Amino acid sequence: MRLNLSLSQKGLIVVVVILVLEMTFVAALLGLLHEADRELQREQHAQSVIFHLNRQANLMQNLTIESIRYVITKNPVVSQHQKDLIAGSASELATLKSLLADDPSKLEAVQKLQARLDQGLSLIDKCREAYFAGNQMLHWQLAANLHTVSDQCTEMSDRLLDQFLQVEKTTRLEHAALAERVKNLLLLGLIANVLLCAALALLFARGITRRLAIIEDNTLRLAANQPLNEALQGHDELVRMDQTFRRMARELTLARQKEQAVIDNARDVICTIGKDEKFQAVSPAALPNWGYTPEELLASRYINLVVEEDREETHKTLTAIARGEKAATLENRLIKKDGSVAQVDWSIQWSESEQSFFCVAHDITERKEIEKKKQEFVAMVSHDLRTPLTSIGTALELIASGRMDAQSAHGQGRIEGAQESIRRLVDLVNDLLDVEKLSSGTLNIDPECIDLSYVIHRSIESVRGPAEKGQVTIKPPQPATTLQIIGERDRCIQVLTNLLSNAVKFSPPGSTVEISATACGAFAEVRVKDRGKGIAPEYHQSIFERFQQVSSADGKRGVGTGLGLAICKAIVEAHRGTIGVESAVGEGSTFWFQLPLADPDPL
Repeated sequence: MRLNLSLSQKGLIVVVVILVLEMTFVAALLGLLHEADRELQREQHAQSVIFHLNRQANLMQNLTIESIRYVITKNPVVSQHQKDLIAGSASELATLKSLLADDPSKLEAVQKLQARLDQGLSLIDKCREAYFAGNQMLHWQLAANLHTVSDQCTEMSDRLLDQFLQVEKTTRLEHAALAERVKNLLLLGLIANVLLCAALALLFARGITRRLAIIEDNTLRLAANQPLNEALQGHDELVRMDQTFRRMARELTLARQKEQAVIDNARDVICTIGKDEKFQAVSPAALPNWGYTPEELLASRYINLVVEEDREETHKTLTAIARGEKAATLENRLIKKDGSVAQVDWSIQWSESEQSFFCVAHDITERKEIEKKKQEFVAMVSHDLRTPLTSIGTALELIASGRMDAQSAHGQGRIEGAQESIRRLVDLVNDLLDVEKLSSGTLNIDPECIDLSYVIHRSIESVRGPAEKGQVTIKPPQPATTLQIIGERDRCIQVLTNLLSNAVKFSPPGSTVEISATACGAFAEVRVKDRGKGIAPEYHQSIFERFQQVSSADGKRGVGTGLGLAICKAIVEAHRGTIGVESAVGEGSTFWFQLPLADPDPL
């Protein structure tokens, strides 16, 4: 029958079994140690008796030597040293009696030894008296008896000494045997503990460790986003832990799916960068933002994407964030895969536990371009507003103050200049209004059939003044075109006038601006060719955007608002036509546009 025990109950059983074994082992070990202590005490007792027997023998030997000395020195007085020897001998005998009080047989032997020693001391005194009395016969007789007693004392002392030496030897052997038994018991206890632990480990491996391994494997599977193992069966704590873990896994999986959906669909690049400045994880937004797939960036160094001029500052900022600043922002420039440069705003947070930077990279290239265009536009509009207004204000002030006669030639010139300034202001306002229409999508076209030659003629007349002033000749199509187009007359004139104005503005004195008009399928193509500095290929598309101007070596950049070509493009496209440019630096430029023909197959 299988018992449904909880982990605490199983643990209690294991603890009880181990405690019983350990207590048995400790009891046996204490018994051996007690016996060994007892044998050690016996050995120490025997050593003490041996010590005092040896000391007693030495005292008697010294006493014998003192007794002989009186014969040599012929001194009948007992010396103090001899008295001390006698007292020491009595003290040693008393100590031996005390040590052997629990052993009657050996105590009796000591008492007999003491009796013999007392007899010997008496004979020593009598022998001395006979010697100094001159009774040599009695002296030698007593000396012979003293020798016999001395031999008997030595024999008795040696016998006792042999007995205790034997006891010492026996106890030493017993002590060594007990030490061996303790060692064997320790070894046996160790083996028993090892076997018991192995048995318990096997038990736990079958009942607990195996299931813990399943739970541990589930944690790894959860981290690797893999399916979990089958649920554990039973009623103990591990089963409840597994159930709780599975509920947590479901919640984490749902949260991960939501988080991954956010990351996968985020327009900003979300990434993790290690302390070594290598990418550890990159969101899919890296491809549309930078041109790199996440796989191409993984394990590569983030700093290698940064424009070289920004690398030092970027490295310093990352180091400062890792040293203490938990979160910070950073703005730098990155080199995209196609070689272009992106302005990026980074939100960075340092994780001390992960030793990594968690980053969100927002592309602000377009915002920077807009800010730059706004600044340039404000500067250009400010210039274009300030100059004509100043001219108008000056002329009116001179006339109002009477310092200038409005009827004089000089006055008329100033008035004409003010009128020209007013026209420039009106053109600027019209351009701004057209831009507003472009932004709101309200630029409407009222098409009609018009002669292209009329459009060309009116456009040339509109720029004749600036052309003559700049010593530029405008050459119309030869012979005059007979093409008719579908469009709004004034808007078509506005497009061509703007292209001619730009051509005149950027053409050197004495040069010619050529106009050509040809039929291209269902469209009429008008081309304006100048002999200016030309435009680099990388600007052929951007110049048709709002507020865009191309730098030139003639210092004419910044003249105008940068809206003309954008307006031309919007007008042409509103006519369902196209506009473009063909140019190379140093070879001049040819701007062209196509508008629908009124008769696709003109005669």
